[in-house]
Amino acid sequence: MYAKKYYEDVFALQQSGEYADDIKFHKRELEKERKKLQTEKLEYNQWLREEARDEMLMERITDAVHALPRLDPPCGRSLKASKACDYAWILTFGDAHYGAEFEIRGLYDEIINAYNPEIFEQRMEDLLARTIDIIKKEKITDLYVFDLGDQIDPFTAVFIQKFS
Repeated sequence: MYAKKYYEDVFALQQSGEYADDIKFHKRELEKERKKLQTEKLEYNQWLREEARDEMLMERITDAVHALPRLDPPCGRSLKASKACDYAWILTFGDAHYGAEFEIRGLYDEIINAYNPEIFEQRMEDLLARTIDIIKKEKITDLYVFDLGDQIDPFTAVFIQKFS
């Protein structure tokens, strides 16, 4: 009796098409989950590849540096070690962006950062004062100064060219 009822219920579902639709739905859900897992594996493998490439690059750079012949600094171990050694000092600076003007304000309208020609000039005066102090302290006779670029902001340069 129970077997007959079960048999009729199962075959009745199969014949109505609901059973097939239900199987298709679950099959599609299973396939979506499988694709999600494949995507995660692909992203993980991509991350591993990138990490491995970075490590390999660092290893090759390290090996290349270690393979270079050792260079001893001129005039002994330290530039200050020998007064008989002639050497020069170098002062470098860059990214001055003279002419740029901006203010960055916080949530409460306070100035977080600002830059303009007056701030640039103040910084250069401070750099000059510190440089003079070091020149006197170290008794520097030769100093080379290099501006590494962006001494004039590109937008200011365009403005100056237009009105020159």
